[in-house]
Amino acid sequence: MKKILLIMFIITCFGLSFSQWELRYPRISKDYIDDILFINRLTGFFVSNTGSIYKTTNGGDTWNLKANFPGENITEIKFIDELNGFAISESSFFIDELDLFFTTDGGEHWQAETIMKDADTFFPISKSEVIKFDEWVGDISKLDNFYGEWKEKFRFNSYYPDDAPYPLGQINGFQKLPDGRIIAQGVNQTAKYFNLQNDSLSFFLFSDNNGDSWDTLWCGLPIIITTSHFANNNIGWMGSDSSYIYKTTNGGLSWKLQYSDSRLKHSLKSIYAVDTSNVYAITNYGDLIYSHDGGSSWEINTTIENIYYEREYKIGFSDKEKGFIVGPEIYVINDGGKTLSRYDNSFNETIYKVDFINDKIGWALGNRNLFKSTDGGYNWSILKSDIGSYSNYGIELIDTLIGFLVTGRDIYKTTDGGKTWTDYQLNVNTSFARGIDFLDKSLGVIFEVRETCDDLTYNYVTTNGGESWEKYSINDEKLLSSFNKMKFTDPNHLWFANQQGLWLSKDTAKTWSNLKGPSVWMHAFDFSDSLHGWIISDFDTISYTSDGGKSWKYFLKPYSVQSQDLFSITKGEWDNPCAIIINYDGSIFFCNSGDTYVRHQKTNTGNCLFRATGYTKDHWLNIWAAGEGFTILHQSLYVTDVENYEGLNDIKFFLSQNFPNPFNPTTKIKFSIPTVETPHMASLRVYDILGKEIATLVNEEKPAGDYEVQFDGSGLTSGIYFYQLKAGDYVETKKFVLMK
Repeated sequence: MKKILLIMFIITCFGLSFSQWELRYPRISKDYIDDILFINRLTGFFVSNTGSIYKTTNGGDTWNLKANFPGENITEIKFIDELNGFAISESSFFIDELDLFFTTDGGEHWQAETIMKDADTFFPISKSEVIKFDEWVGDISKLDNFYGEWKEKFRFNSYYPDDAPYPLGQINGFQKLPDGRIIAQGVNQTAKYFNLQNDSLSFFLFSDNNGDSWDTLWCGLPIIITTSHFANNNIGWMGSDSSYIYKTTNGGLSWKLQYSDSRLKHSLKSIYAVDTSNVYAITNYGDLIYSHDGGSSWEINTTIENIYYEREYKIGFSDKEKGFIVGPEIYVINDGGKTLSRYDNSFNETIYKVDFINDKIGWALGNRNLFKSTDGGYNWSILKSDIGSYSNYGIELIDTLIGFLVTGRDIYKTTDGGKTWTDYQLNVNTSFARGIDFLDKSLGVIFEVRETCDDLTYNYVTTNGGESWEKYSINDEKLLSSFNKMKFTDPNHLWFANQQGLWLSKDTAKTWSNLKGPSVWMHAFDFSDSLHGWIISDFDTISYTSDGGKSWKYFLKPYSVQSQDLFSITKGEWDNPCAIIINYDGSIFFCNSGDTYVRHQKTNTGNCLFRATGYTKDHWLNIWAAGEGFTILHQSLYVTDVENYEGLNDIKFFLSQNFPNPFNPTTKIKFSIPTVETPHMASLRVYDILGKEIATLVNEEKPAGDYEVQFDGSGLTSGIYFYQLKAGDYVETKKFVLMK
């Protein structure tokens, strides 16, 4: 958790901002997958709505990210042969949008262009020819070469209910048959919406000259056809928005109803004919409908749990036996559709808080469970399950054994690394707690605590590692609408921000002053010491102070987005204070206080990020960012000089002051041993004021952990004594007083 860093980085010619973020968990980012395609039994691709293109070379056993175009919603991918492929982005988050992505080496490398001009669906005919449909214009147009002009080949009639035209028809997709014919499956959706047409709402167009001209192949049915796929020149299937499946045996000239379910009435989103016998369809609620006898009989698999939300799904097959369903995640079709299995069995919770005590051990707090990692975030296990609906509030790792969990209504403490938990009662009337923060092993706060017996709100402060707590009421109503983060930078500076501005306590939560800052609404903040801090006060502006909030410097974000958290570095790039900013759209910004601009770091995900944390070891600064889909991102930055104030992320030897002190005749002494490659021989001895050893309390090799021993001074006279902890090169001595 909290560690104050004075850092000087070794900077390459590109600097800190070009360091790569690594996705440590899950294996594949849980961004929405819009399309999947196999070009042979082993080689396949899928694309996501966050601009990612993945490739497999082993039939879908593993997938590797080949390209990412941040902000692009890639909706379709198609190949004309095993080397040349194309993908399109239907929309872009950025003004200078890219819309066509292409490869000439089998998908190993991808380039981008801006030439598709509002394409909703497309089909590449050759390396230089492509057709597209634009729903705003209502036309099919063709590009003969990538340096030419689009030429319109077909246009739907338009309806003018006001000054703007509304094309009456739209194309859902193109498919090229083995004989070279291109078919376009479409619907008269707009005509139905304006009650201009209630029959013949679905149709197929065809072209036998590579899209230069189009004719009607078939038109009919009073329902909307949503998907279609042909197994060969003659046999194909199409599905509707009410779970009807139709089959053609004459190339689409006529269609016969093969499947309907009056109970289901879900919209079919994708249909795939592996061959003339095996066909699969998926609904918007994840129902897999399949047949192995050409549609004479059908079965349904409802394994995918999706009760409440409609989803877009796509189906793809590498061969007759192996299929995939993509959408919110990847499912593998097994046993001809009888069983479905998740490709990635990773946890799928949203992570609201993350905390690492060293470069290996960390906790992640989800919306249902608390998780633990022992390998830096690559793998996770459930540490505490079913922690309730108030599960996104607070975690605090004091060391490798001691930690706190705040779930809103309940507060828990562990002293054995999470093996067992104690329901930690601040007060029998506690009904809610917002979160928790510790500066070091001793000083901590549980903030915004509410009690059932009155209308007041409290902060609870400990100065002895949670052994006892003092509560201080919050009397200012402006403090009650609190943010979800509070931050110690030293014992005299405790910060938090909310809708009313930036707040500072110089007396450990007893009283507060409102510094206001650049705006009254704070989205995210972080301070690295009593002077240097950063605030996100709106969707566009980043604010920095170097004087504890008296004055501010402002930066514009690369684009407008809500920021969720900050990670502040006292001395970063070029020895300047810096900030790493994590955002709602999965992006991460880097800001150097000496610059006039903000840099956009690549994350290869669009999942919302909620919290960032950091830890240093052996001149490496490790930063983690966590969020939706159990996203765990990591970045390592080399540092040449690190000065650590006492903090939780730096596990060091620790010798506490004895308690009670003065004492008569017994007192307790606590000490900590960190995780090291070679365990140290530890000794804890007591000396009189002349330096004479009078007792040995510990003298053995100690594994990492926290320890407590009792000293009995019954046989000693009143006076000043000393106790000293030695372990390796570490030596610390403290004074205590025996008073009889």
